[in-house]
Amino acid sequence: MNSKLILPIAAGLIILLTALYFLFPAQTAEYQMDVKVQGPMKVGFNIDDDALHFGIVPPGSNAKRSLLIENNQGSRFVIITKTGPVANWVSISENYFILDPFTNKTVDFRVIVPSSAEQGNYTGSVKVLFYRR
Repeated sequence: MNSKLILPIAAGLIILLTALYFLFPAQTAEYQMDVKVQGPMKVGFNIDDDALHFGIVPPGSNAKRSLLIENNQGSRFVIITKTGPVANWVSISENYFILDPFTNKTVDFRVIVPSSAEQGNYTGSVKVLFYRR
């Protein structure tokens, strides 16, 4: 191989690997979320911690759940996304932030059920993406 090509190829590989290192999340966590919409006089709680269960929420009402985000590694840029049928009803207190090494942050999730919502179970998911800084 031509010795003049080795340096540019090596530099290109280093740049590519560095970009890939920071471009993809170092860690990802996914949590299911659900809300059960029932009549105006029905309210129910689900305090299980295996997902973001909002419980039974009447149309026109809201409920809040919190999630403790833990970072047991180096400094991370955190992005929280939501998907699914219930995603448009859910607001997140903070979905872009920096988490210093070995720190925690509590993030609040509030579901606001529209008054026009029909009774039924609505689900979705939340992804927490940890990017290297």
